[in-house]
Amino acid sequence: MEKRGIALITVTTLLAGILEAQVIPKVPTSIEAYDMPGYFLVCRNSTQSVRLVQGGNETPQGLWNIVTGLSGSGTVSFMPLALPNHYMRHRSFVLYADPAATDALYLNDASFTPRPGLANPDDPTLVSFESLNYPGRYIIHGTPGTTIGFRIDPITTDDQRARATFRFVELRPELATKPVPADKATDVPRDTLLQWTAGQYAGTHDVYLGTVLEEVDNASRANPLGVLVSKGQAGTSCEPGLLVFGQTYYWRIDEVNATPDQTVYKGKIWRFTVEPYSYRIRPTSVTASSSNSALTGPEKTIDGSGLNASDQHSTDSAAMWISSKNDPGPVWIQYEFDRIYKLHQMWVWNSNQPIEEIVGFGMREVKVEVSADGTTWTEVPNVPEFAQGTGLDDYTPNTTVDLGGAVAKYVKLTALSNWGGGSQYSLSEVRFFYVPTRAFGPTPATGATNVAVDATLNWRPGRDAVKHDLYFGTDPNALVLVKTVAGHQVVLPSLGAELDRTYYWKVNEVNETTVPTLWEGDLWSLTTQVYRAVDDFESYNDQCSRIFFTWIDGFGHNGSTECGVAPSQGNGTGSTVGNINPPFAERTNVHSGSQAMPFWYDNTTGSGISETVRTFSPPQDWTI
Repeated sequence: MEKRGIALITVTTLLAGILEAQVIPKVPTSIEAYDMPGYFLVCRNSTQSVRLVQGGNETPQGLWNIVTGLSGSGTVSFMPLALPNHYMRHRSFVLYADPAATDALYLNDASFTPRPGLANPDDPTLVSFESLNYPGRYIIHGTPGTTIGFRIDPITTDDQRARATFRFVELRPELATKPVPADKATDVPRDTLLQWTAGQYAGTHDVYLGTVLEEVDNASRANPLGVLVSKGQAGTSCEPGLLVFGQTYYWRIDEVNATPDQTVYKGKIWRFTVEPYSYRIRPTSVTASSSNSALTGPEKTIDGSGLNASDQHSTDSAAMWISSKNDPGPVWIQYEFDRIYKLHQMWVWNSNQPIEEIVGFGMREVKVEVSADGTTWTEVPNVPEFAQGTGLDDYTPNTTVDLGGAVAKYVKLTALSNWGGGSQYSLSEVRFFYVPTRAFGPTPATGATNVAVDATLNWRPGRDAVKHDLYFGTDPNALVLVKTVAGHQVVLPSLGAELDRTYYWKVNEVNETTVPTLWEGDLWSLTTQVYRAVDDFESYNDQCSRIFFTWIDGFGHNGSTECGVAPSQGNGTGSTVGNINPPFAERTNVHSGSQAMPFWYDNTTGSGISETVRTFSPPQDWTI
């Protein structure tokens, strides 16, 4: 008799009235919102309403079996993969996943008629779902993150039609998944390592990386187009070398079957954008020699007033600094930061009143000075003439001052002339950028808890650093130098980390050829885990990594020829690991993460005990 296997629930022949052109998937699938690509239907538990979650298709809670409608009549029903024997149904027009029932109300609430996608009925890849017992009402999503995620509502507007339209995204187990950096990630370190999770059948991997989307999309082994950076590699990571600041890259992983098949599965295209050379810094205070009124003080140049989302400045004079007409001069404005930085650039939006061309309040010739202490000042060389504002409400910055990497806490602008020749001066907005020279972006994040004792400390290095002094300990006021390293990763075991302890650490960036030679780092903290996990059960699935293939119980299994797993007669005890039907791992009652191991026992049979055993290869060392 068959002991255990994969029993996928599929859609039988669709009855009359079901959309003939619409393809209903016959395997677990995710359901993506038409108007919000990348957002998927997710069901976390039976008490929370169905939600719309970005990237939800990467989790078991975002996978569904689409089955013949419980009420028939040309309908379909939705069974969440994470909640066996549950169906999505509406209660008071809000969608939940409730335990299966047989009463007529439940069956009708859980049945929906597929219709052509309301947003574009001519696109056969789109679908909408009409309620069986409330004709004219359709499944429609709300705003991501809101308490009520999905409802069935009447549809009358284009916005509603878009929110009531979906597409199926089927599982492709042969493809690489879970890219690192994540798809569409920004501010990615330029020395990033490309990583991914291998497809189910992959023997080797081809890595494509480039800056032109079409080249990465069209390249192949036969025609690499200069973007095939690694061919037939065994591992699931690739070092592309130092990338270009601010550049957007496109990449894909083609999975290649092992010999003799060697079928190539073209992967999805992902993209990420590398960190900029410099970052914006906001002054903590600003002062000036004078202001025309309380409404036009110097703070107007750093508070974003007058700017829209595209950094276009308005012509409202109340959103600008204007000096007093009685200022005896010289007229100046001074900015202070929270600490010393290596300054890169200053962007300037000059005075932008509608009559700027007539009054010419905007600064023209300007002396720019920097200081580390507010007392000793150094003039910035080669400051360009400040361009005049346009006097239009789409004005963008038209002057960039190169601050040359000045190490400073203060910047002072002294007006030498303006565009009108009068005694008053004005600026709309000023923005500063700095080059990161201190260590930043710690991993784990500062304050992190439950950190594995074998975790790796990582950080974003300062631009000028050639070595890194790592300070580590349990007393934040008495940290000691424990390592000087050339890279920016250190494993916790090398620091003697123990379970259930709070540690403090910082990294000083060092380069003896620069001034200053050292940039002291910020203080970070972490708390280690209370216990170590032998197996967190997150890696198991319902295909070739079934939980009972690894944890041998008394029930045994039939193995899998496709997966290369031999049958097992079990260990002769009264234990049973995993669910009889998929999902084999527990996905509702979990301690942490998304999965746990179901374990049933019966000590009245067999050897009188119930146990499950996992054999590790190679052997593990769990000592601290």
